[in-house]
Amino acid sequence: MNSPLTRREFLSQSTQVALAAFVLPSLSSLVYANEAAADLGHLTVPTGREYPGLPYGIQSGDISAGRAVIWSASDRNGARMHVEYATRSDFRNQQLLIGPRTSEHQGFATKVLLEDLPAGEQIFYRVRYQSPDSPTVFSPALTGTFRTPPVKHQDVSVILAGDTAGQNFGINPDIGGMRLYSVMAKHNPDLFIHLGDNIYADGPITEEFRLSDGRIWRNITTEAKTKVAETIEEFRASWRYNLLDTNVLRFNREIPVISCWDDHEVLNNWDPAMQLDDSRYSEKNIARLAAHGRQAYLEWTPTALDAGMRDRSYRSFNYGPGLDIFRLDLRSYRQTNEIRDGKAALILGTDQTGWFKNALRASTATWKMIACDMPIGLIIPDGADFDGVANGDGPVRGREHEFAEILQYIKRQQIKNVVFFTADVHYAAAHHYSPDRAVFQDFESFYEFVSGPISAVTGSGKVLDNTFGPKVLYQSRAPGSPGLSPLDGQQYFAKVKVAQDKRMTVELRNMADEVIFSKELLPQ
Repeated sequence: MNSPLTRREFLSQSTQVALAAFVLPSLSSLVYANEAAADLGHLTVPTGREYPGLPYGIQSGDISAGRAVIWSASDRNGARMHVEYATRSDFRNQQLLIGPRTSEHQGFATKVLLEDLPAGEQIFYRVRYQSPDSPTVFSPALTGTFRTPPVKHQDVSVILAGDTAGQNFGINPDIGGMRLYSVMAKHNPDLFIHLGDNIYADGPITEEFRLSDGRIWRNITTEAKTKVAETIEEFRASWRYNLLDTNVLRFNREIPVISCWDDHEVLNNWDPAMQLDDSRYSEKNIARLAAHGRQAYLEWTPTALDAGMRDRSYRSFNYGPGLDIFRLDLRSYRQTNEIRDGKAALILGTDQTGWFKNALRASTATWKMIACDMPIGLIIPDGADFDGVANGDGPVRGREHEFAEILQYIKRQQIKNVVFFTADVHYAAAHHYSPDRAVFQDFESFYEFVSGPISAVTGSGKVLDNTFGPKVLYQSRAPGSPGLSPLDGQQYFAKVKVAQDKRMTVELRNMADEVIFSKELLPQ
């Protein structure tokens, strides 16, 4: 008897070998489309064929102890999602989960929640859609895999980055598309955390444009991405656009994701009180745009939609005894960016702040990894106002109040090994926060690591706010540096390893996969 394939062998062969001969035991008369039509999610479905297509691949995500979300999308209304999953690459011990039907109201995207998964196992899964017209006809099957969290202290690896397809830097066929995804995939991490700006709904993608140095940047584009997103269908089109890239499709099949969201999933620097004055938009109602952006984010990511949690994305994920991950949302609950005095202003919101403190206190994991879509101590201007937490040197003001409360709580509850990871600013950096350097001093020192962009303009360094005493350990870009295109190779990601001996190692890497900064952290 042949032994099951390795993870890489399984994924490689699944793109070449037809599964037409595979028959579910309970459905022996099924008709399967030819798997050979699938090229990592790109399906050529001739006109008149009765089987559904899967044009946007598959994804797994929001993995925690015993649970995982499986996502896909079809090309038509009424197709029913079928997910088979097993701990063997040959699916000898497979289980079948029949999911929902596709709907125009959800952009033909569907997802299912797998539960009671064994710990510390490689899970193999495949997705197909049942034809709405014939219950015995199914689409091609697309296959993927992920690892479940361990029950013992074992090595766990996480990749983190943000900012995809921004500033008109989309899928460039001349350089092989969004290549950083293929670079990150080579590390075979247990998990990828997208730290926000998954899409640029406010950023049209044109066929080509000239860079400041005279070079031409070319894009694959679609009609819907040639304008800003205003309707729900246009927001969906921004998510679909990234899934035209074979690097992204392959990455999604191999590596589960936890997706944060930030401003560009809706509109640059948006807040609920924004008065939109942008001639590109006929829809000026920011609440309506935000609702569309939120809906598309939940539809097009493998984000769990548990009962009672549909209106929030902040939550925690256990990844074994060594690691708990906390996904924050600094966009949905904030007050206006117009902060003029020292009064407290919300950025997390009362409910999220309370949840975060309680979840940190309840965590028994060695390390607490905070996926925070904006940096804490970098000043991010929004005209005369501020888009982020920091708002200039001095005592705690505005949105800093919530973070002062949280940092003070961490100290008083003696919660150890809290590390923040973020993106948003389009360069790589490592910061150390210490009360010895701070204006507000009632907290324990901690680290913050910044990564990204994945495919967007490389920005210049930001100025630090001294309220919480940050110090730059490393930054890839100095303040005032000119913006760079992805052609210059300055796109960045963070690689984190939580080792069996409980040490955490953080590496910042560039497009060439070179380590540009490394820090080993010992647990307290």
